[in-house]
Formats: sequence, C-alpha cells, structure tokens
Amino acid sequence: MPPSMADVPARPAPGEAVQRAVERLAHTLALVGVFAMAARLVMDGDTFWHLRAGAWIWAHRTLPWVDRFSYTRLGHPWHYPGWPVELLMLGLYRLGGLAALFLWMALMVTAAYTLLWPVLRGGPWVRAGVVLLSAATAGLYWAARPYLVTFVGAALFLWALEGYRLGRSPRRLAALPLWMILWANGHGGFIMGFALWGAYALPAWLRWLGPCMKLRRGCSPFPWALTLTGPGLLIASLLNPYGPEILGYPFRTLGMDALRQIAEWQSPDFHQAQTWPFLAMVLLLFLALGASRRPLAGEHALLLVGLGGLAFLAVRNVALFALGASLPLAAHADEALSPLRAAWATRFPRSAQARPRPALNAALTALFLLLALLRAALLWNAPALDKALRQAFPVEAVAYLKKARPPGRLFNSYNMGAYLLWALPEYPVFADGRTDLYGDAILDQWFRVARAEPGWQQVLDRWGVNLVLIEPQAPIARVLPYAGWCTLFRDERSVVLGRGKGCDL
Repeated sequence: MPPSMADVPARPAPGEAVQRAVERLAHTLALVGVFAMAARLVMDGDTFWHLRAGAWIWAHRTLPWVDRFSYTRLGHPWHYPGWPVELLMLGLYRLGGLAALFLWMALMVTAAYTLLWPVLRGGPWVRAGVVLLSAATAGLYWAARPYLVTFVGAALFLWALEGYRLGRSPRRLAALPLWMILWANGHGGFIMGFALWGAYALPAWLRWLGPCMKLRRGCSPFPWALTLTGPGLLIASLLNPYGPEILGYPFRTLGMDALRQIAEWQSPDFHQAQTWPFLAMVLLLFLALGASRRPLAGEHALLLVGLGGLAFLAVRNVALFALGASLPLAAHADEALSPLRAAWATRFPRSAQARPRPALNAALTALFLLLALLRAALLWNAPALDKALRQAFPVEAVAYLKKARPPGRLFNSYNMGAYLLWALPEYPVFADGRTDLYGDAILDQWFRVARAEPGWQQVLDRWGVNLVLIEPQAPIARVLPYAGWCTLFRDERSVVLGRGKGCDL
C-alpha cells in the first residue's frame, strides 16, 4: 500500500537545499582550516613541568600537596588546579610522545570552534572567515598545556550563554556547572567562567528590571535559568581536593609583581608578526561596528570591554578575546556586508535551477582535510620533533650533566626550568614556570642573579649553588668567568658553569 502524502518527508526547495549545502561546506572547511592552523609544533616549556607533576601523581597515587621539584620551595604548600589534565597529558605522552600531545592540542582547539560555530550569526562564509581570523589570533597562545581546558571551557560557556541570549533552549545552561567541575580541577583559568556568566547575567537582569520599575506590572519573565547557573557554578567549583581555597588561586597569581617581567604576562608587542592577527581583528571590529546598523548587544559590549582589556594587559589573554570577539564581529560584519550582497545578487542572480553538488563539496573537504593531515605528519615526525626539541631546550647540556654529574645545586634559566624538571630530575631547580609557587620572593632573587645585579653572589651563596645552567647571552654567564667560575659545557643554546669541586671534573 503506497504511503500517504503526509508520510512522505517534504523536500527542501532547490534554493534552500543549495543554502544548506553551502552552510555545511563553509562549516566543514572552516573547522578543517582551524585544525590545520592548530596542527603546529609548539615547544612550550610549561608542557614539561605538567608532565613531571603528572608522573609524580601517577607514581605516588596522590597529589603533591607541597613542592617536590625545587630546592627553593621544597616542602612549601603547592595547591595547583591541574591534576586531571596532567594525568591525561602523561598518558598521551607515554602513548605517542610529543606528537600525541600536539594532536590533543589541535583537537581541543578544533572542539572549541566547533562549539562556537552554532552561535555565530551571519552568512556561512562570513562566519567561516571570522572563525579563521579568530583562530589565527588565538594561535598566539596555543600550547600543549592545561590552558586548553580554559580555551575549550570559554567556548562552551559562550555556546550555552549566547544560545540562551538568542532564545534557544535554556537546558544547555545545565552543562556549565558540570564542565566547571572539570575546569576548577583542570586549570586556574576557571575564574573566567564566572566572568563570562556575569557578562550575560547582568544585561539580562537589567532588561528585566527596567520595564518592571517603570510599569510595576507586565514584567517579562525573570531569567531564572541564567541566574541559578551562577550558584551552580560556585558549588561546582568547590568540588576539588583543595576546597574553597582554590577560589583565591587566580588572584594570588595576578597579584605578583614579577609577572610583569614574564613574557606571557606582558602586553602584546605589535612589532612581532604573530600579534598582527590580533591587531587585524581589533581593526575589523571597529570597521564592522561602525558600518553596521545593528545595535551592539549589552552582552557583546561587556565581552569586548572585559576580554579586550585583559588582552591588551597580557598576551596570554588574547586567545580568550579571540573567542568572545567572534560573536559581535560575525553579526556586525554580516550586517555591514548586506548591501554588497544585495548588489551582487541583483547583478548576478542565482539560477532557480541551481542544485547542490555534494560530490564536489565532498571532494573539496577531502582535499583540505588531506592537506591538514599531511601538514601534521610533516611537523610531528620523529626527526622534526627531535630537531625542534634541541633548538628549544638544552638537550646537550642535560646529557652532559647526566654523564658528568658535577656536584652542587643548580641555578637554572627560568625558561629552561620546566624542561629540567622532566629531563633532569636528579638536579632540583631554582625556579621554573610555576610562578604561583615561587612568588615575588624567589623570582626577585632569580632576576638578581640572571641579570648579575648587585647581591647576586649572596643569593648563590645563600642557596649553596655551585652550578649554573643558563643561556650564553645572559649577563650572569658573562660575569661568572671573571668571578672564578669555570665553563664546564657550552653550545649555542646553553652554557654550564661551575665552581669548587665541579671545576675539577
């Protein structure tokens, strides 16, 4: 018996089918492009102290609770939110080395933009262009480290909060406290979740409060779902081994004076080409907002002001700005370009007989995906990884120290410290990338020695330092030979100097 007409699914009109095909193609190509940009070789020192911490946690089946890896803070309380991600990183490294960590980084970045795409407004190619520009901007701070949890978390919050603003199901807000449990345990940037929630809650409250104060009746429904999300986030953030103490972690770090002397906490340097996508995104925002007739949503205004201010203060915040700024940029750029699209449609009208071309679209997608995977394979093969590792870190100096074993404590380069935790655990470090642990007290001493400032001898004597591993161009490396220290090892990347018994080797 033939089915009735009511049982036959309606076919989309030819124009609608073409539009859907273009949407899918733009979406897929944009995400493939993001993966290709994220498939990079980034030798970030902090990767290695996270691996060291993960290895210690796995070996002892408990959190460190106190510092175990330096002699300047040995036994000092260390409550870092990152243990589940560190264990994941360790597992990936043991499974596939640095290549597995870089693949994880690329997939996390792609996941973030997968979440962001559905809440971007505008035509498919405008959204694709914004996504690619945002990815180029955010790439300034991508690395295989727990920060990726914050990057994906910010995208997830924007997906839920912006979707709520656009009138989509409020049930997606329920995902935010669940993610906050992982976020608060996975990275100190979890505080950004509260900031994003506030950027959406405040305008929603004001929109409800204004008419109610004027009319005293006929108020729009109170945004209960959004409001109750806030306490849910707070409760979720307390589900961690350190309890309420973890809420103060981000603020303790931000209060350090030494942060201003660390590259990732400094303002963007627009003389460097890697910051130019950020500059381009800011300029395009000004152009789009000026040319668009669409009013700027209060939520978007708060995102631009808050995230933009943070991005100009510290380069590490540029990636979060790139995510948040994508929402107003896509909406207003699409509005600003609408007269051009109308003129184009008038001059070159689309044929009513146009049909989607799935075979061509699939071929384009496959080609771009193949190119992205080929790029990853060329970057992540063993010889390329080994070469990049030797260019970034003192591999040969570590091999020398392991073989010669000169006695004494080691004063190390700050940039090399995290790698030394992993590659040279037999020599505890003076300092590494864990700025929250060392604080101004230790880092000020480190800067005094590294820059050969008055009092550097007293710092080395106080800590019983007989070995120094640092960059050859560092001021202290040029001063020590005149103070009776001998050169034990030297290459283009690093120099090892010793005194006392170490010079007898």
